[in-house]
Amino acid sequence: MFKRIFACTLILAAMFCMTGCGGDEKPAATNNTDPTPDKAVLAYAEMLTHGKTDNAAAAGFTDKEKTELGNAVVAGFVTSLAEVAPLNDKSVQAITKVYHEKFSKDMKFTATVKKDDAKNPVVEIKTTPMDSDAAIQAAGKNDEWIALVGMVGQLKADGATNDQLKANNDVQTAAVNALTKHINAIPLQSEKTLDVTCSQVKGSDGKMYWAPENPEALTKFITGQK
Repeated sequence: MFKRIFACTLILAAMFCMTGCGGDEKPAATNNTDPTPDKAVLAYAEMLTHGKTDNAAAAGFTDKEKTELGNAVVAGFVTSLAEVAPLNDKSVQAITKVYHEKFSKDMKFTATVKKDDAKNPVVEIKTTPMDSDAAIQAAGKNDEWIALVGMVGQLKADGATNDQLKANNDVQTAAVNALTKHINAIPLQSEKTLDVTCSQVKGSDGKMYWAPENPEALTKFITGQK
């Protein structure tokens, strides 16, 4: 189950990375508007983990894209958890807050231009990635998760629909507790580096911005997937 959560997380996050800078809205205003490749890579990494960044303008993100990218990893948890217990909007917001608070505090990034190239510069990004293997092992000992599966299994056997599960306060509380415990238990690896090759993409304002050429590799690096 939790292997599928990380796989779904990767797919959704990479999808939002690949569609970044392509919206119809104006790019969001931030304090950091210098569109250098290192700041652009930081913007992608920080949005995926912190849900916020001072480098959004360097990547040409619109407000809508910031929201989508900031919620992409959480969307993976929510989509996979729906197999057991669908979450209502209030529960999704609660989980999103837990995720962003944990990784804003625990996961920091530094990025430097390793190869300055007019077409494909290379940025070296450093962080302590998630340890997805250890997180999956820890999930098997999550008593909140075990309780949730039992509760929802009985309700479904009694004929409960997804809409009824979303409206059931006990189910939603149990689901939020299970995911909160899981997210807060995700350990981090020792510091690692990744070389990110960048290329230019056109923003919604018609300007060119740097972006990771392989966003899936960046997402895998951050989430600790092989």
